[in-house]
Amino acid sequence: MIMGTAENGKDYPYIPTQITIPEGSDRAEISICPYADKESEPEEFVEVILSEGSYTVDDHFSATVRLVDRNGNSNVSKGDIDASGSITLVDAILALDVLSGELSDNVHIESSLNGYKIKLKDILYILNDIARK
Repeated sequence: MIMGTAENGKDYPYIPTQITIPEGSDRAEISICPYADKESEPEEFVEVILSEGSYTVDDHFSATVRLVDRNGNSNVSKGDIDASGSITLVDAILALDVLSGELSDNVHIESSLNGYKIKLKDILYILNDIARK
């Protein structure tokens, strides 16, 4: 089930209500990339909730993503994953957590280099920034 204040198909590309986990895999990835529009909006969220089925789920039966307006209103610096005001080793650890599938409420995706998805190059950017200090 897809819920939240952001509208499926309007604020981000449509996500089907049924996702198939490929045979032999233990997961399926869903990308939620907000549309870059000219409209200034408050922070919104998307929640994906797993329905009951013939599978086993650990304690992560849902995931919530915050969508933050990037029309120049974000004051979070690139690499400052926790929006603390400076780039520290904590940012690298949070980025590693995201890449490993761990969820945290303190992650600001808009601080990633591309503004919408944390990747390995974000961790390298953070570590390089720390090394230069």
